[in-house]
Amino acid sequence: MIWMYNMDALADEARLDLMNLLNALDEPWRQLSPGDLLLTVQELLDNGQGQLNKEPEDAPDVAFMLMDISDEVLDKLLDGLREKAIDLPYKAMVTANNRSYLLGDLVRHIQEEDREVRALVKLQRLMAGTTAFEEKDYSPEGWQAFQAAYKQGQEALERAKKGDMTPDEAETILKNFNLSVLSLLGHA
Repeated sequence: MIWMYNMDALADEARLDLMNLLNALDEPWRQLSPGDLLLTVQELLDNGQGQLNKEPEDAPDVAFMLMDISDEVLDKLLDGLREKAIDLPYKAMVTANNRSYLLGDLVRHIQEEDREVRALVKLQRLMAGTTAFEEKDYSPEGWQAFQAAYKQGQEALERAKKGDMTPDEAETILKNFNLSVLSLLGHA
């Protein structure tokens, strides 16, 4: 089974392509209402439907796909999404761990993970781009500030591997590192 939330967040062409793709999979699917966000994943699996006239105050405004499908169907679905260039960044498989989540909380959790990962990927790329910097080319103050920010970036990447990072922290560390690089280049 595949559940889709907020397909209206997609462009018209992408939404039509997605519906055609879902229909071609020969896998049941249904569109979720905002009221379904108040159900747990397990309640959805048990064919539950939320109240149409009730929805959480902080309902996510993104398109989201929840899947309880075989690996074979998943491969076909992901291939179809890539082939049709359908941008659907928020997807999740049903797992033993997420069955007790309210669907709305699961969507928000995945959004937060995405924010964190994006910030850390940018940080890692930016740090890799500074490996050719040499201390002799910069002022002592600028180099010291850069080195402190670089160390903070390295520590953040290590903490993230342990799951000890929040999206806000990751974004702040990225911003600080970016500012240290700009400041350093201003002192060159």
